[in-house]
Amino acid sequence: MILRGYQNDAVAGVLDQWGKVSSTLGCCATGGGKTQIFCEVIRRRMPGRALILAHRKELVSQIVNRLKSFGMEAEIEQGELWARSNLFSSCPVVVATPQTLYSSNFARLKRFKPEEFSTVICDEAHHYSGAPAFEAVIRHFKQNPNAKILGVTATPDRTDNIAMSKVFDSVAFDIEITDLIKLGYLVDIDQRMVKIESLDFSKCHETSAGELNGAEMAQVLEFERTLQGMADATIRTVGDKRTVVFAASVKQAERLSEILNRHKNFSSECVFGHTTPQDRLKVLERFSKGDLQICVNVGVLTEGYDNPGIEAVVMARATLSRALYAQMAGRGTRPLPGIVEGVSEDSPD
Repeated sequence: MILRGYQNDAVAGVLDQWGKVSSTLGCCATGGGKTQIFCEVIRRRMPGRALILAHRKELVSQIVNRLKSFGMEAEIEQGELWARSNLFSSCPVVVATPQTLYSSNFARLKRFKPEEFSTVICDEAHHYSGAPAFEAVIRHFKQNPNAKILGVTATPDRTDNIAMSKVFDSVAFDIEITDLIKLGYLVDIDQRMVKIESLDFSKCHETSAGELNGAEMAQVLEFERTLQGMADATIRTVGDKRTVVFAASVKQAERLSEILNRHKNFSSECVFGHTTPQDRLKVLERFSKGDLQICVNVGVLTEGYDNPGIEAVVMARATLSRALYAQMAGRGTRPLPGIVEGVSEDSPD
């Protein structure tokens, strides 16, 4: 597998930091190929065994597929899937969700001895600081003094201001979205500001975590006149472009999708946390193939969603978080396959 220049530099940066500290952080904008980078790190660390932690099942499947492209076999520890924990018959790479490992009083975490793993990767590493259960999973493997830990993220800043240094000792690489746009690996962003007359966030309070109160924001965004204004502005602005819409609540997503379909029949569907895996897969497959123009979502497509066919992103919700905004906007920055060399191979985060 051929890496881009900045990806090779990132791998070198990780290995250099591991000569000084046991845990380090790598930052790379959405679409820059974080998975590509840590797969190469794992390959260079072999025959040592590796554990990759990913907090969503969609990320797990993407990572397993990427490992295959590097010629590495992986097993999954998640839900009903169990990886072999016997050191002498084990798979070289285990991909697990931290939720699975800490469930039932860490029963499944205890299956894996710290000394079994020489490399531990934390995908979407910004989730690990300030999350006691996630931190406990990392501490378990840190009991092995020879283990090296790498966290990767597109957004190291957090609205609650909890420092990433609680988990990671240094920064190995930092690749910004502007760097990748200048290099031609991501498309530039054409931002359009649309004023919705009925939209008023003045009564929404800021929470202790540094975000707008979710219930208050949802109430504002679920107002019928506001939904009509958003739908009209979306249709006028995006035209026939394949579009992902970020909403704040299930009610807002459902009503907005319904109104969009009144403007243009069968153009929109929505997915959210309670959408069944089967239904979510069907909707996203139609969206990926271009059979569905607009996909409205609530917190489902924010991280790790890979669809280079997205041409427009609609922010139908407010946020005070630069990190969250960057994650959402980043869903539309990937170029189409074949436009940039290697994009079809290393487009996932």
